[in-house]
Amino acid sequence: MKNKMSVPLMLGIALSINTLSAQAGVIALDDWAFNVDGTLSENYYSDPMPTTGSLDSSGLGTLSMGFSGVGNHSFTAFFDFDIDESKNTFYNESGATVGTLATGQSWEIDEPGYNNGDIYEHLQDGVLDNGIGTSTHGNTAFPDDVSMAMDWDFVLNANEEALVTLYLASTLPAVTPGFYLQQTDSVSPDTVYFWSTLSIHDTSNVPEPGALFLLSAGLMGFAGIRWR
Repeated sequence: MKNKMSVPLMLGIALSINTLSAQAGVIALDDWAFNVDGTLSENYYSDPMPTTGSLDSSGLGTLSMGFSGVGNHSFTAFFDFDIDESKNTFYNESGATVGTLATGQSWEIDEPGYNNGDIYEHLQDGVLDNGIGTSTHGNTAFPDDVSMAMDWDFVLNANEEALVTLYLASTLPAVTPGFYLQQTDSVSPDTVYFWSTLSIHDTSNVPEPGALFLLSAGLMGFAGIRWR
């Protein structure tokens, strides 16, 4: 069982986050972990985040992870936020889902393993159950302490690369994500929203630098002939 720890998160990287509300200071990221193709990175063991991007002092922001290499890939991200803990503890929070999952996407909401819940074990296994405290020893009585996880499973072919982007925010963007998780506090106006995207692109159609130079030189020569 994972112990609940409070570790300050101050990442000295330029922020890339949605605008926070004036009350967002009551949101705090208590714990996080990642499973990237079977390799764990855990805040509990003081590991560095394997992602690029940034989080603010509340743990809100944007993180990305790039993938290459032919074959199967998996990326699971776990976040344990507390809302207004100093005012009313963290045992009065609830989680919910909105929207429709994309292909290869899965999720879980559960008590993070302080008293019960198996979401952290599922993160370590890289397999989420698409439920709110619904598996063997998961919590089924919310409000309680809440944590959220999201996973992408995908296959890369030759000349393909992928980018997974995670968004953690206190407000939704103007264009609502197709699927997202949300964590609320029963007596707080604040909400934590968690959504992510997967993009796969073909690198074989990108011209090499030398080809770009030859193309631009040829166009410049053609323009000179027309001018003369």
